[in-house]
Amino acid sequence: ATRPWFDRNRRKVEATRPWFDFGEDEDAGGSDDESDGEAGDAQGGKSREMRIKTAKQKMERRIKKEEEKAKSRMVLVEEFETRLKDLDVENEEILAQMTQDFENKILRAEGEAREG
Repeated sequence: ATRPWFDRNRRKVEATRPWFDFGEDEDAGGSDDESDGEAGDAQGGKSREMRIKTAKQKMERRIKKEEEKAKSRMVLVEEFETRLKDLDVENEEILAQMTQDFENKILRAEGEAREG
């Protein structure tokens, strides 16, 4: 009872997504380790191993890419924090200067008031 549409779709999936596991390999002919003697099953086992290997490599590349993104984000965060600290220092200096200027103006005004 083969379904030609299913086989056609399966071939499309196998061609475009070699890492995809249909989950039927175990049910069809037992485990791959036991069926080395039969050429078809052995070939199926190798292609499954290749799909698994390809999937692992793809996942490792994705993880590596995510780690690189995370590192670059951390660099940006560190640069941002450094800039914030610099701004805090600048603001403290500006505030101190403004306070000093304000105190000087008050002292000058008091001095002029006493003289006048």
